[in-house]
Amino acid sequence: MLTKEQIQIRDPFVLTVKDRKKYFLYGTTDKNVWEGKATGFDVYMSDDLDRWEGPYPAFRPEEGFWADRHYWAPEVYIYEGKFYMFASFKADGTCRGTQILVSDNPVGPFRPHSDGPVTPGDWECLDGTLYVDGAGKPWMIFCHEWLQVQDGEMCALPLSGDLKSADGEPVLLFHASDAPWAVGSGAASNGKKNFVTDGPYLHRAANGDLLMLWSSHGANGYAIGIARSDTGDIRGPWVQDREPLFGQDGGHGMLFTTFEGELMLAIHRPNKTPNERPLFLPICEENGRLSIKRQFRNPIVEQRADPWIYKHTDGYYYFTASVPAYDCIELRRARTIQELGNAEPAVIWRKHAKGRMSAHIWAPEIHYFDGKWYIHFAAGGSDENEKEVWQHRMYVLENDAANPLEPTWVEKGQLRTNWESFSLDATTFEHRGVRYLVWAQEGPDKQGNSNLYIAEMSDPWTIRGKQVLLSKPEFAWETVGFRVNEGPAVLKKNGKIFISYSASATDSNYCMGLLTALDTSDLLDPHSWTKSPEPVFRSSEETGQYGPGHNSFTVSEDGSADILVYHSRSYKQIVGDPLYDPNRHTRVQVLNWNEDGTPNFAIPK
Repeated sequence: MLTKEQIQIRDPFVLTVKDRKKYFLYGTTDKNVWEGKATGFDVYMSDDLDRWEGPYPAFRPEEGFWADRHYWAPEVYIYEGKFYMFASFKADGTCRGTQILVSDNPVGPFRPHSDGPVTPGDWECLDGTLYVDGAGKPWMIFCHEWLQVQDGEMCALPLSGDLKSADGEPVLLFHASDAPWAVGSGAASNGKKNFVTDGPYLHRAANGDLLMLWSSHGANGYAIGIARSDTGDIRGPWVQDREPLFGQDGGHGMLFTTFEGELMLAIHRPNKTPNERPLFLPICEENGRLSIKRQFRNPIVEQRADPWIYKHTDGYYYFTASVPAYDCIELRRARTIQELGNAEPAVIWRKHAKGRMSAHIWAPEIHYFDGKWYIHFAAGGSDENEKEVWQHRMYVLENDAANPLEPTWVEKGQLRTNWESFSLDATTFEHRGVRYLVWAQEGPDKQGNSNLYIAEMSDPWTIRGKQVLLSKPEFAWETVGFRVNEGPAVLKKNGKIFISYSASATDSNYCMGLLTALDTSDLLDPHSWTKSPEPVFRSSEETGQYGPGHNSFTVSEDGSADILVYHSRSYKQIVGDPLYDPNRHTRVQVLNWNEDGTPNFAIPK
């Protein structure tokens, strides 16, 4: 069995076969996807969209098959009791085109059904998809490539009832540049840019609207947009949505319905070989409008406090947190936030047997900058007194591997501040070419307060210059049980820099405050920062979540929504020291924004 993360695939297409209670996953699976002789198409089977059997050879060309390269984007439909595959093929000296294959079984083998490509023989075409109109007439929607027409075209071709051939001339539906979100590239000799059309898929909404999902290049890489027919007819006219449905380097999407009745979007992401993987996203449809659902099944990860989720450029989310035993640092990754709970954790570092870094391993954070991975964390232990486990200091690990789950982490030592005292919860961020560290530390007066400080960094384990006091516990809600400001997390948006932090004891009184500065201000000037007089996130009797805090921020899969990550408990009364109660669970929810550009944390859900 394979997980989605183990399947390299482009242009994923999911066929739901109800009588078998199986999902079948097709796509561009050749290792020689761009160059060299092609092999064929594979298929995977699953009953839960998480674990997949296969691959099984769905199509392998017989001797004499006309195409030998660029086997792309197979889509399989049930039509007239059989399984029909629409796929693109190419041969040297012959235009790329979409041919139709057929099988009695969704696993194959698929055999040629049409006599070569159904698309026009002198056109460079790809990504044919099936659409059957209200009168039962089959159509192939396909892309006339930018390689030939520069501004890629989306076309519709009527098909014969047996799907063996065209039944008329192609109809131009729209150009790629018609979409406001599409970005051209590579100006040609005529001075105009090239615009790509890819991956059409037709969807009839519940309200009767006819929608087309299709892909091109957007502002942040490969993207999926939506076009809608003004008349509800395949011939249009077609109007483009202003913003893409998914705009963060993922695309060639299609829609399918799960056995539980949930509408899902299947795409590949990222759009770079060999890293592309299938990604399934729940879709909300309302009045003919599609959007990606932002609801999560909480908790995401059980018994993990001080959660940190980082989304990397490789398309993975990386997760680390304090484990209940406080004895190690573990790391896990997944393509979606929700999947982090099922991801296998890898222990990448364990506490020392004695001395420094031998007790209470807390609040690791993973960052990537300057071409390497870094984990900042706090640890107790003392070289002078083996029984002293509360001498917390901040430490740094480094890893130069592409995949940080590889056990090649190197200790870079203590992250020293301007004085020696209890310190923890280091976080780092870059602004205007300067890297900063924000952390919690007992003040030089040694009065037991945990304050927040900021300083510039000269390297990932060294601060430079003086550390500046940002906040100290002063309000009543910051001083219940202990006088605490800790767990800072930084978010930059709307011309401001926000630092959330946690306050008070780690029971139900634990809550979050907020510091705000203009992004044009001197961040090392305490007067640049404004502190919220009330907590911005606290326990909720309504939802039954208590002690929410020690948060981080990440973004949704398509990058369009900010996500709040935090821990909380589902009960208020704790037996014994709350520090050793293991049931602080990692939860996430969408972070909304007020009209004045400040974050609206709402209540823990």
